[in-house]
Amino acid sequence: MLEGDVLIYNTLNGGEIDFINGQPTMTAGFESMIFLCLFGGDFEDDGQLEIVAAGTQNYSSMYITVFDRSGNVLPGWPVHLEDSSQGSPVVVDLDDDDELEILIGTEQGYFYAFERDGSEVNGFPILTAAEVRSSPTIDDI
Repeated sequence: MLEGDVLIYNTLNGGEIDFINGQPTMTAGFESMIFLCLFGGDFEDDGQLEIVAAGTQNYSSMYITVFDRSGNVLPGWPVHLEDSSQGSPVVVDLDDDDELEILIGTEQGYFYAFERDGSEVNGFPILTAAEVRSSPTIDDI
């Protein structure tokens, strides 16, 4: 693998996704279809970016996973949701605790937010009036 190549391991059964020319290519045994972009954040406070990935299965079930730079899944992940998303997760300090959280909107109209250990942020999920089909935009107003 060349420096700059991205290789992600499926947390369900050990399959792999190779990114070729920026497009995901599923290898044998991979059950999830990835619609979402990858996002990075320093969840371990080690100066290295970890990778947040979200994948949807059967349009009604999804997994959000955080990987370290070596491809290992961080403790508390993956998180499973009985929902799906067409938007990407975003990484942000939602509760002003100087730690990053992950926020994602879903087809059933929820915003889910997770702490670095995979637990839900207090006050989430939040139900909206309609499906959320884009990535959340965050601002401090």
